[in-house]
Amino acid sequence: MKIFNKLSAKIALWLLKKGYASLPNTNEKPYILNVENYHKLNHLDVNTAACYNAEDHGLVNKYFQKINWEHDKAKRSKLIDNYYTQIYRRYNDHLLTHDARFPEIVECGIQRDRVVFDGLERNALLITGKSNRYMTHYAIGAGTNVNTSQVKPGETKVDDEIAREDMRTRGFADAKGSSIAFGVIYGLNVPTAKITNSAVTDGPVDTLSIVYLRTNYIGSNAITITFGQTFGAFTSIIYQRSA
Repeated sequence: MKIFNKLSAKIALWLLKKGYASLPNTNEKPYILNVENYHKLNHLDVNTAACYNAEDHGLVNKYFQKINWEHDKAKRSKLIDNYYTQIYRRYNDHLLTHDARFPEIVECGIQRDRVVFDGLERNALLITGKSNRYMTHYAIGAGTNVNTSQVKPGETKVDDEIAREDMRTRGFADAKGSSIAFGVIYGLNVPTAKITNSAVTDGPVDTLSIVYLRTNYIGSNAITITFGQTFGAFTSIIYQRSA
């Protein structure tokens, strides 16, 4: 059985590389075979949303801070990969081996994110030295008008924003090889809500900041946070490509 599974995985990865297969584009939760390998192949930008129990806040916060304060580039990259692996396996309902670094995930979602026009423009300004405004904050919203996973390129805000945290103190923003990785953990004081969208921004105030990337969570990919009982952790990885 193990040999058969490994062979199936190799076939699936070959099909992806050749362009004969792709991740299902659906508003419902797809069952993703070997999504860890899709991620490692840089197949698509990935956003994760995870909900944890209140008593595990310190553990998740400690792990995100470890990523943030790790000086070694290779070790930081490995820490991020380890976190993603836990999310992917839980998402696919795989049996998780015991790992003291990661608590039980109450629910999770995986969705494609999109760098919007303002984000692409900011990239150009930063690279050419015309701006020093970096991406510092991660916002989440509970807008009820979010009905598609496809983010419009002209999006400029979070719909019905309920919380925004500074990634410099509550998460991480990292250059992961040629990719860009963002992550944040929220506190227990976030109002009870179903999270339908999120965004990485360059400031603490909506009206004074731009949206770099946005994600829409549809169907079972939208997690519900309960005030004082659960908290959310969100990550995004952007793959930079050149044709």
